[in-house]
Amino acid sequence: MVVKSKRGRRRYIAFEAAVKMSEDQLLCSLRSYFESAGAPVPKIIQFNGNRGIIRVNGTNVDKARALMNNQDFKTLLTSGTLLTIRERYFKPCEKRY
Repeated sequence: MVVKSKRGRRRYIAFEAAVKMSEDQLLCSLRSYFESAGAPVPKIIQFNGNRGIIRVNGTNVDKARALMNNQDFKTLLTSGTLLTIRERYFKPCEKRY
């Protein structure tokens, strides 16, 4: 098991896309933004077409948020746990009878 001090802390960023897109389009878009800035490309954790979650290294969180806040994306929340983000933005639809 790797110690967190060696691996670094992970942060999760919830975001919203301006237009509906596929996961491949999202990856291409993120790759172009992050590689042009010299930052590591984040990992896509969850994406449903217009809202998603990416994982970044804790040292790159400010840079990632700055790159994500543009005409294509808007960041919603940054958290250290997936549970917090999923509870706020990805609740399953409640059945109403």
